[in-house]
Amino acid sequence: MVAGWLLWFFGSTLGFSQTPAERIAFDAALRSFETGLSELAGRQFSEFIAANPSSPLVPQAILLEARARLAVGQLDAAAQGLASRLEALGPLKDEALYLIGDIELRRGRHPEAAQAFGRLTASTQDPGLLLKAAVAEALAWFRANQWRRVSDLLIGTTNAFTRASTARPNDETSVRGLLLLAETQLKLGEIQPARATLTALTNRPLTATQAWEQTWLQTSLLLTNREVDAALMSASNLTASVAAAASRDLLARSRLLQGEAFRIADRPVDALTVLTNNLAESTPIEWRQDAMLAIAALPLLGPQMEPAVQSIASMTAGPPTNLATIAARITLAELRLQQHYGPPPPPTNAVAEARQHLLVVVSNSPSATLTARAWFDLGWCELAEGRQQPATDAFARAAEGLQPSPLHALALFKWADGLQAAGQHSAALTNYLRLLREYPDSPALRGGIRERALYQGAVAATAVGDQGTANRLAGQAVVEFPNGDFRDDTRVLYGQTLARIDPPHRARELLQDLARRLVDSPALPEIQLAVARSYLREGSWSNALTQLEDWTRSYGNHSGIARAEFERAWTTFKAGDDGRAFSLFTNFLARYPADAAAPRAQTWVGDYLLRKGDFVAAEGSYQLVFQRTNWPVTSLTHEARLLAGRAAFLRQGYRDARGYFSWLITNGPPAVTNSLISPELVAQSYLALGDCFLLEKAGDDAQRDRDNKLSDAMNAFVRTFEAFPQTREAHLAKGKLANCHLQIAELDPSASLASYTNAAQLYLELIESPSAGVATRSEAEFGLGLVREKQAGRAEGPDRAEGLKSALQHHLRVFHAGNLRPGELASPFWVNRAGVEAARVAEGLGLADQAAAIYDRLAETFPATADGFRKRAQQLRGR
Repeated sequence: MVAGWLLWFFGSTLGFSQTPAERIAFDAALRSFETGLSELAGRQFSEFIAANPSSPLVPQAILLEARARLAVGQLDAAAQGLASRLEALGPLKDEALYLIGDIELRRGRHPEAAQAFGRLTASTQDPGLLLKAAVAEALAWFRANQWRRVSDLLIGTTNAFTRASTARPNDETSVRGLLLLAETQLKLGEIQPARATLTALTNRPLTATQAWEQTWLQTSLLLTNREVDAALMSASNLTASVAAAASRDLLARSRLLQGEAFRIADRPVDALTVLTNNLAESTPIEWRQDAMLAIAALPLLGPQMEPAVQSIASMTAGPPTNLATIAARITLAELRLQQHYGPPPPPTNAVAEARQHLLVVVSNSPSATLTARAWFDLGWCELAEGRQQPATDAFARAAEGLQPSPLHALALFKWADGLQAAGQHSAALTNYLRLLREYPDSPALRGGIRERALYQGAVAATAVGDQGTANRLAGQAVVEFPNGDFRDDTRVLYGQTLARIDPPHRARELLQDLARRLVDSPALPEIQLAVARSYLREGSWSNALTQLEDWTRSYGNHSGIARAEFERAWTTFKAGDDGRAFSLFTNFLARYPADAAAPRAQTWVGDYLLRKGDFVAAEGSYQLVFQRTNWPVTSLTHEARLLAGRAAFLRQGYRDARGYFSWLITNGPPAVTNSLISPELVAQSYLALGDCFLLEKAGDDAQRDRDNKLSDAMNAFVRTFEAFPQTREAHLAKGKLANCHLQIAELDPSASLASYTNAAQLYLELIESPSAGVATRSEAEFGLGLVREKQAGRAEGPDRAEGLKSALQHHLRVFHAGNLRPGELASPFWVNRAGVEAARVAEGLGLADQAAAIYDRLAETFPATADGFRKRAQQLRGR
């Protein structure tokens, strides 16, 4: 079938004036190619070209020879054959250029591939081929980690991709280009543009794989934006959607992303469970490797580590050159290193075992990338034993062998770090500059090693007398990282936390030293501002305020003035001067309404007004945060809506408050998949909505309206703990629901038996809950005491007395702190309430001496009301 199509294509486009012998030879080679005898076809086409150099079939033969050699992995021969005969291909030159680019892409020569595709986009008149080449050129630069170049190629009104895709918006290749653009924007940290690009795909026809990739990118975007709960839900749905599919690759990638979501959510055990599924033999080897290495990066503690260690250890016994075995050895070594660098005490043999596995890898590994990673880990082994020079050598080997990645960047940095420690400042500076040059846009590196590379590069440049480079790096550092911590980010692999964060005073010393050396640098204002911020990180509010006030007076026209003014207002608040902070924040909002910190300032103003009791003004301040369309939508936007609801609640505007809370419920999870509203806010909204129903005034039909509102409140509380069972709000909702059942029992005696039973069950669940706090459990114990007392009131004789004794026991458990768990402190409010109630019940049982003793204890514990308690105790004893 394909052979016939190819014959038709070549015959219909170029015509045939060849001899019968030429045609027979060409057809024989073509049929070999069609039947899968690619190696034979390659030789036949080569022989045909050599025997018939003037034949009009030569251009087709050149192209088909390259395809045949490509099919059997002869990439060099295929590329050379095309490149050397490019001008002889005539109208097939464009197709040959595309094939050259494809070959270079397969060889991993990404800049060369991009160059070939770029030549094609500049010359071809074929719209379809133009679109394919434009996307392929961007893909080549993407694989070269040149994110900015990819973005430039895919965005704009005049570039090849835009021209070609505008004419073919629903073409599969156009969709592929937009997906590539979204992934690139994600790597650049451009969250909103990435979200807009994915939104642009909403009505485009997607293949099943493209639809999966769109969801994968949306989930990755949520993770990058630290919208962890939404990302977890999306990742779980992604894994479930492909669990029954035939694509093992997509299932493995989905699990990896779900594992990463659990890791970022600080749920390493769940991450380990998901990633372990990718260790099965049925998983493609590359995804097994990635799963193992992802397991090595999990911040597992103590007993959590052992399941991972045992699972991976069982995979290290294979042949030393087997890729899965190599990956297992590296993973086990990294887990052992994580144990060593983690909380004390580390296992005594952790480093030795890690070294043993890594030495086997560097001696036997057929994979250059895995060997380089093993060298990287050996560097940490050497550092663990205080051997700086061997560590530096190991990091150098790793840096020269690793592909572009955060790991490669960290290896470069540790290599430079070792050279700097050895006093080799010139060589260190070379590596710092290389790191900054090769990773200019990577958001994964911006907050850690890039920051320190700028500062330490400035120090190294100063040490070798390169003042111009020192000025440039220092200025760049303080502009890019005005709130930086000068951190050495070792969390990429071994992460529990950052391995080292310089204390603020050390950061300040470095900044002040740079300021003295760089007195004429345009970066001096930023350096001085960073000095002020070092006091902020230290919590030294008076020193920070002095520095910020001096700075804002001296640099009123500087580009950083808005941020400095915000920090001055914030520091004034932290220093305890709320009134002046209010003035500074309101002035900031008037002068810089479009600044990124403006929503935070507006929220603070609302908080201040709320504390002052001006609930109407506070509500208006919060409204501005979510009503201003020129402010970005963030988690703070939705928090402000919740706060506006609470302000309305406090002014007794319960209907208005319900509007705020209902909006969050309707637009948040689980009602809206991938909502930007966090589950915590929705849980809080349900709880507050229930309170609104309870307190809202009844209408004309008071009894019916009260019953309806009580029912609505109970529904809201039930939704709280059913939809969000592990939250603090779930426990509070159970307690409120139990209180509602008590209220029903008072309002409708005919329903009291069931209502008391329901209330008691809810209180018991809270008392026994392992995650409920002491205040919640104390309130539940107190409520259960009330229930037992009410139930006793319906009984007669001995049953009534037993019921009251049970009520007394519950109250005394709280009053005597008998309900505390290790490490907990009693809740004074509930101790007081329970004590008063216990004394009253004791009186009802005729236990006057016991009641008097409870009042004495209350007087000692709560001196403010001691007189009343002592008086009642005396009265009981005087009977």
